[in-house]
Amino acid sequence: MPWRPSTTGRSRPRGADRALGTMERLERARRDLARAQPVLGRLASFLRLSVEPDLGADVETGAQNLRIDAHYAAQASEVELRFWLAHAALHAALLHFDAPPGHPQAWSQACDEKVDRLLLALGFSPPAPAVSERHAWWGGAAEEGGEAAMRRASGVTSEEQPAAGTRTGEARQWRSRVR
Repeated sequence: MPWRPSTTGRSRPRGADRALGTMERLERARRDLARAQPVLGRLASFLRLSVEPDLGADVETGAQNLRIDAHYAAQASEVELRFWLAHAALHAALLHFDAPPGHPQAWSQACDEKVDRLLLALGFSPPAPAVSERHAWWGGAAEEGGEAAMRRASGVTSEEQPAAGTRTGEARQWRSRVR
């Protein structure tokens, strides 16, 4: 019997996902996200996607990247892949990689809480808590915001200009900066 489109929302017969390569599944998840949530899909279209063995975390988000561990990507559902695409796209769109100086773990946690609340309001459901996420915004990923945080910490954004919005002697709470 030939395959016919289903009315249940699946565009492919069950089991066809296993035949696709991991990058093809990610690209398809990005297209599906664009159909279901056009704005998030457009934001996700700017992300560089990669699947890497032995990543050290199931998912790694950065300013312009979404890296997924090969083992996790092979077992992740379409729903989970769409969630991570939307999650990374919102981090990038909300400039979460441009963190205030100090407290990087607290900043990451506050940003994740904000993004997850936005995604829940849009009808997404986060993957199981066992899935580990790492942010590549600081440390070895200087090209993704670390330099901006260091410039801000010194109080100067360029040779001539003081940092916009920085007042001497006034401490700003990092939690209040989360967009």
